[in-house]
Amino acid sequence: MSKAPSAFYNCCTKSKFAQRTVAVRRSRILVVDDYVPVAQAIAQLLRLSGHAVVTAFDANEVMNAARAFQPDVVLLDIGLRGPNDGVAVAEWLRDERTFDNTLLVALTGRCDGEDDDRIVTAGFDYHLIKPVSFDELEAIIEKAPDRHLDGPKGNSIAG
Repeated sequence: MSKAPSAFYNCCTKSKFAQRTVAVRRSRILVVDDYVPVAQAIAQLLRLSGHAVVTAFDANEVMNAARAFQPDVVLLDIGLRGPNDGVAVAEWLRDERTFDNTLLVALTGRCDGEDDDRIVTAGFDYHLIKPVSFDELEAIIEKAPDRHLDGPKGNSIAG
C-alpha cells in the first residue's frame, strides 16, 4: 500500500506519514475550520478515502451548509474566530432535531482543559486535540450512525 503525507499526525507518533486506506463505510462529512488550508487538507484526505465532504470556514456558513448537505459527521474547530465559536455552532446544531444523529467531533489546538465543560455541554460526541492522526479520525467516522442508506452524494471520490 502506498504511503501518503498526512497533515494529521499525533504528537506521540514518530512519523508524519500514514498509510491511506479507503473507508469501509462512506460518510457525509462537514469540515469546519476558519484556517482554510487546514480545512481543505482534511477535506481532501477524507475525499481520497471515499467520503463525501463539504467545507465551511466560519460559523455563519455552517447552518446553511449542514441543512443543505445533511452530514453524518461534523468535524468542528472550536476555536473559530468571530462572535460565535465552534461550541456555539455545536449548540445550534444540537438545537435542531434534524441533526440529533449527527456525530459532532470537536477539534482544538488547545489542551489546557479550559473549554472541556463547554464542549461536553454543547453536545460533542468526541473531543480531539490537534494534530489528529488520520487513522483516529477514520475510526471515529466509522462509528457515525447510518443516516443515508443510499450512500454519499456530492463531491466524493469513488474509491
